[in-house]
Amino acid sequence: MSSFPSAIGKPINDQPDLDLLYFQPYAPKYLEKQIFQFLRSQLPFYRVQYKIRRGGMETEIKTPSNRARYTTVFGLDETSRFDDDGQVVDAQSGQPCSRDRCYAKYPPRPIPKCLNDLRLSTEAATGCKFNFCLVNYYASGSDSISYHSDDEKFLGELPAIASFSFGAKRDFLMKHKPVAPNDNAPLLSETKPIKLPLASGDMILMKGKTQSSKGSRLRLLEDFESHS
Repeated sequence: MSSFPSAIGKPINDQPDLDLLYFQPYAPKYLEKQIFQFLRSQLPFYRVQYKIRRGGMETEIKTPSNRARYTTVFGLDETSRFDDDGQVVDAQSGQPCSRDRCYAKYPPRPIPKCLNDLRLSTEAATGCKFNFCLVNYYASGSDSISYHSDDEKFLGELPAIASFSFGAKRDFLMKHKPVAPNDNAPLLSETKPIKLPLASGDMILMKGKTQSSKGSRLRLLEDFESHS
């Protein structure tokens, strides 16, 4: 993967708090189909299901079966690492970590070589560091993800997220989060939603304040076809 990226990243920063680098493409043609086939056939995907707590009440969230994406995750945050036997240990002491209840069903796993090679290439091309990999599989045009931000506390204050697309072209949409009225804060000029047509092998690097101020989503397509 030493030939990555195939194109120079295009900066997109013409809106407040927007800091993107758009590669069209990042992965060369001779590799993007191979990567797509590997990801689709070799990774252990599962349906998204999680719990949220609001107002002291815990609610189980299940994505609708007709639109649910498949997902899988690899890697750890900087406080932990994998030892030679693949067990999760404290990054400094090397002592075994207690199993988090969130990972009782899907324990942390090392990043597969294919994805790790892509991670190392991305780090070299962008100057950013990455330690966690989430892969979503949208099996058909009915699968999608709604507007959201990857701004969880464990990601840090200004996380850098490299979002790759492999397979059929899908529209990647972004818009500003609603801002609560504040008499002491200056009003932001109205900004338009952003639509980026992600083709197979493309990558968007989101950094700076992008996650704290913007929400993104993958749009539903009526005529969606997977790569063959």
